[in-house]
Amino acid sequence: MVTERGALPPGLTFRQGAGGTATIRGTAPASALGNRYVIGLKASSRAGRPARQRLIIKIR
Repeated sequence: MVTERGALPPGLTFRQGAGGTATIRGTAPASALGNRYVIGLKASSRAGRPARQRLIIKIR
């Protein structure tokens, strides 16, 4: 399972997928240009410790 923490840019959505996948999809509005968003991702399973990753989204 992959989960996200933090605020995605307006117009973008996070969706859980099958088999430990996830998708961030959408189009940010022009008002978001130049902004930076920091999202935390966590992948976990019953097999062990969760893996964490920081994702930085910059709207250009």
